[in-house]
Amino acid sequence: MTAPWPSGPAHPSLEPDALHVWRLPLDVGSDRAAALTTNLDAGERQRAARLILPPVRARFQVAHGSLREVLARYTGGRPEDLAFDIGPHGKPSLSAGAGLEFNLSHSRGWALLALCQERELGVDIEEVRENVATAKLAKRYFAATEQAALQALPESQHREAFFATWTRKEAFLKARGSGMALPLGAFSVTVDPGGPARLETTRDDSDEAARWSMHDLDPISGFRGAVCVAAGAAVTLQRWSL
Repeated sequence: MTAPWPSGPAHPSLEPDALHVWRLPLDVGSDRAAALTTNLDAGERQRAARLILPPVRARFQVAHGSLREVLARYTGGRPEDLAFDIGPHGKPSLSAGAGLEFNLSHSRGWALLALCQERELGVDIEEVRENVATAKLAKRYFAATEQAALQALPESQHREAFFATWTRKEAFLKARGSGMALPLGAFSVTVDPGGPARLETTRDDSDEAARWSMHDLDPISGFRGAVCVAAGAAVTLQRWSL
């Protein structure tokens, strides 16, 4: 069952033990899309212009305009005035974020934006698509233990389990900030789509799993999502919609 995603506050307060995840609709009306596009800077407009397909370009503009709108609620500034730094693996951060960490992911008409204070984090959303060769991709990219766990599930759960595993793995990679420097098969997560999301092992560090907290997200019917955050003390997850 999809958890409720109430409308988010205009002035959210992000405590040190809080993890906020916002659900952002990308297929919006023309007036709303135009308003969000005015938030973008020159670099974002150039990136959008390079996208050939109009729907893809429009969703990119809405996603990044919405990102700025939400971040401005936390910083108290104007969306169009926010400036970003780009890390060595392409992960953006606020130039003057005062410890505010964030990560954005989008798939077709929806995006997820995760935020916390001074902790690495990553979020992923994927549409559960029928035209994906899940068995072939799992054999190519999943760790051996994940492949075995997937095959142990009833066949009726394989597609949902594949996307649950994929989003959990992508969320961890994004949180770690290493991009594909760590191959997908070099670490494992839980596979059961109805069970808890958890990092199990990493090949290069046997203690790393204990340093991360992972949560499944149910953004909307037909999509899977997951968020991963550096553990430290326990975090309180709050879900909001823009």
